[in-house]
Amino acid sequence: AALMEFTNLLEEVRNKVLDSTNKSHRTLNTEHRTQIRCAEWDEALKTLCLLLAPFAPHMTEEIYQRYYAGNPKSEIRNPKQIPNSKFRNTKLKTSHQSPQYQSVRGKPITNHFSSVHLHPWPKYNPELIVEDTVTIAIQINGKLRGTIEVRSEKSEVRGEIIRLAKENEKINKWIEGKKVKKEVFVKGKLLNFVVN
Repeated sequence: AALMEFTNLLEEVRNKVLDSTNKSHRTLNTEHRTQIRCAEWDEALKTLCLLLAPFAPHMTEEIYQRYYAGNPKSEIRNPKQIPNSKFRNTKLKTSHQSPQYQSVRGKPITNHFSSVHLHPWPKYNPELIVEDTVTIAIQINGKLRGTIEVRSEKSEVRGEIIRLAKENEKINKWIEGKKVKKEVFVKGKLLNFVVN
């Protein structure tokens, strides 16, 4: 999710030619790194390399050549040698002048050369973005009295939301000393206390 947000952010920056907003200072949260498996982390680093290529071409090319183009374990090195690769049947145009050269986008390259700058720009997928926190509205007798922030995975757990709402000082002062008749909970949206 953080990678998709970062991809979208850099795409906006690239399209607006660095309009100097604070959005350009966002970075990937290192918390996500520990949650990603090795293959996914490798793909995330490749995507980051592709995203930074227009802004730091020499550095990203060096990283790409060291970790991807020259690494026999990497799936990016030579897709034609990898079984079931989605790029396996990709055909490069052969140059008419010499059979040892091929061309990509009209530019000649050798059979074994791969560059970070020859890869397509990563696509932004909004379906992969999951919000880390959700704001739950807390109502007393149908009137909004406050909100609480909870992690998205806990936003649908009724008991957890009720406990957090009762611990909140702003909410607690409205229900303190009153009998709660009913608790109406709408998953991920609101909690309404019906009191006397």
